[in-house]
Amino acid sequence: MTSATIAICMATFEPQLGLLRRQVESIRAQTERDFVCIVSDDASSDATYAEIGRLCEGDPRFSLSRGDRRVGFYRNFERALALVPRGVRYVALSDQDDIWERDKLSVLAAALREPSVLLAYSDMRIVATDGTVVAPSYWTDRRNNFTNLGSLLLVNTVTGAASLFRRELLDDALPFPSVPGEAYHDHWLACVALARGRIAFVERPLHDYVQHGANVVGRHEPMPDELKGGLVRALRRFARNPVRRARNTAVHARRYYTDEVLPRRVFAAELERRIGRAAPPSKRRVLRRVARLGAPRSVLWLLARSARDVSGDSETLGLENQLVKGIVWSWLHPREARRPTG
Repeated sequence: MTSATIAICMATFEPQLGLLRRQVESIRAQTERDFVCIVSDDASSDATYAEIGRLCEGDPRFSLSRGDRRVGFYRNFERALALVPRGVRYVALSDQDDIWERDKLSVLAAALREPSVLLAYSDMRIVATDGTVVAPSYWTDRRNNFTNLGSLLLVNTVTGAASLFRRELLDDALPFPSVPGEAYHDHWLACVALARGRIAFVERPLHDYVQHGANVVGRHEPMPDELKGGLVRALRRFARNPVRRARNTAVHARRYYTDEVLPRRVFAAELERRIGRAAPPSKRRVLRRVARLGAPRSVLWLLARSARDVSGDSETLGLENQLVKGIVWSWLHPREARRPTG
C-alpha cells in the first residue's frame, strides 16, 4: 500500500451497494487527495465481496481485505486500524453508508494543528436514504461533550464516522480491550484521546449520517420528558408509581450491571494500565474512580452527578441512575455479579 498523509479505515458487512457507491464516490471527491482507504470486510458473502471489490478497483489508494469469519463491527474496525501504515499522519473512520462533504478531511485536519489535540470530530446531518434531511444537526436531544473525561467514559458523544485522529493514538488504542457486553470502537478511541490529550469539535456538519433499516447504530429519537434522567426527575417518577418503578428496577438491574457498569469499568481500568502517569493527575483520578465503579464512593459520585442534572438533558441522559441501580444489584447478589459474563 502506498504511503499517504491520511488513512481512511472503512468497515463493511453486507452493505447496501447503492449507499456504499455514494460513500466511495464522496471519499474519492475529497479536496484532500493524499489518502489511502483501507476497506475491511467482515466476512460478507462472496457475491457482495466481489461487488465491493468492483467499487474499489481502478483506484490504487483503495485496498480491500476480508476477514475469514464474522467478528462484528468493533473487532472489524480494530482489524482495519491494525492495517494502517506507520507513515501516515492522521486516521479517519468511515461507515459504509454515509456521504462526506468534499472538504471533510481537510477541515478536520486543520482542527488537529494544535499538538495537544489528538482527535477532532464534527457535527453531522441526519438524512434519509433519498437525501431528505431529517435533522440539520446530530445534537438535538442532549449536550455534546468533548472535555469532561468522566462524562465521556459514562456515555460516548464522539461519533467515529465524524472523526479524524493522530496516528500515534493507535499506539495506546490497539489492541482493543475485551469488554463484557457490546463495545463500541469510537467510544474507546475517544476515551483514549481525551485521557491522553484534548479533543476538538467542529460545529459544522461535515457528512450526512444516512438512516435506514440496516444501521448498526441509528440516531436516537428525541427522548420524551417523562423518560429523561436526572435525580430529581427519577425521584418524582418513583413517587408517582413506586410499585411499578421498583418492579422495573428489579427486572433490569442485573442488565444495568452487566451491560452498563462492567464495560465502563473495563475501559477505565485498561486506560489506567496503558496510559498510567502519561495522563494528567486530574484525569488519572477520574480513571481510578470509573475503574472502581461498584465501590460506595463511586455511588456517591454518580448520585452527585445525577442530582446536578435537574433538567435531564445532560450529555449522559441520566445514565448515572441506571449505573447506581446496577451497582446496588451487585451488592445484593455478589455471587451472581462475580460470574463471567462472556
